[in-house]
Amino acid sequence: MIHARLRSLMFAAAPLFGACGGADAEEPAPAGDCQAPSTAGTPVDGALQIGSGGPRDFKALSDGQSHELVLGSQGGYMPSPVFRVDGSAFDSDGVCAFMHVDLDVDGRDRATFDFMVRPTVAENAWYFGGLPLFLSTDASVLDGRNCLIRATFNDDGREASAEVEVVLSDIH
Repeated sequence: MIHARLRSLMFAAAPLFGACGGADAEEPAPAGDCQAPSTAGTPVDGALQIGSGGPRDFKALSDGQSHELVLGSQGGYMPSPVFRVDGSAFDSDGVCAFMHVDLDVDGRDRATFDFMVRPTVAENAWYFGGLPLFLSTDASVLDGRNCLIRATFNDDGREASAEVEVVLSDIH
């Protein structure tokens, strides 16, 4: 059974691709100091991509492309896309950034997620991955199904959106 509606607000404190910054890196604001955006921000066209890989090997996903399901540590299957934001398009420090993700499986089953995220930064791009986008404990109900991934990134009153429709693939 696919979980049709799932809402969570999470603070992704550890980036997927390792630590970034150095001695001069700004400390992140405590989670309590950030507030989820209550209204849509000023659009920043083309600044968000949905893909796979990371700073060294990022590849945008294409409509119709197969996307592997990942088995999470608590026994749930999920897609695991990486979100890449053109940091130069945002006049921001990325400290209180939010990511909204909708997964729509075959136009019937929908899951919604909201995260406060902290990026991995590489060459003017911000990367977000490893977000827990749980869909089901049974991979067989997902294998071969179309999944529309819609995402909106919001930071300091600006936002970027992207979407891609992939075919979920269970290789387990």
